[in-house]
Amino acid sequence: MIVVSVNAHPIRCPDHISIEELPRYRLQQLRQEVGEEKVPLDIKGKDFAKWGTANICRRIINSEILETLNERNIGRASGNHFLYQQLFNFHYADGANMLTVGGLLYDQGQAHVLAQCDFQNLSFYQEAEDAYLIEVPNLTYREIRYLDTQLPNKKEELPTLDAVPKEDIEKYAKIYRYFPTFTETDI
Repeated sequence: MIVVSVNAHPIRCPDHISIEELPRYRLQQLRQEVGEEKVPLDIKGKDFAKWGTANICRRIINSEILETLNERNIGRASGNHFLYQQLFNFHYADGANMLTVGGLLYDQGQAHVLAQCDFQNLSFYQEAEDAYLIEVPNLTYREIRYLDTQLPNKKEELPTLDAVPKEDIEKYAKIYRYFPTFTETDI
């Protein structure tokens, strides 16, 4: 399995760059950071807005994985090549736009085992450019603990909590199974 997380927040405008020059500046910075040859030729400066930086980063990461596998497969017999299957493409913000993309590296002969895993039935499964946006709810730990006792709800109704917006409960209901658990203790 390979998982890569990167900060995908668009580069802020430095004082010496005008707003009009910012798209070109972002493209130049990316080329400097990852190398001119790694940046897809069709990328334009305007492509960096909002989640565009994350999309560009995913393309670069995916391209690197596939290029490396192609080089690795040169000496391998047909039918025994190493392959990559992307399983997720998460976009989320924890102060900055973030990208986490990942999937499985496997031997071509094991494709039937991968098919049996049924990954495509997971709600967050994304095998292509489409991203799964993780929206983190604004909840306290006490509210989270209460909601955990109410989910999943066999009645298909979301629980309610006084003073907690319905949108935050909906966001949490989508991700509660994967939400990290924290514990604090005094020693």
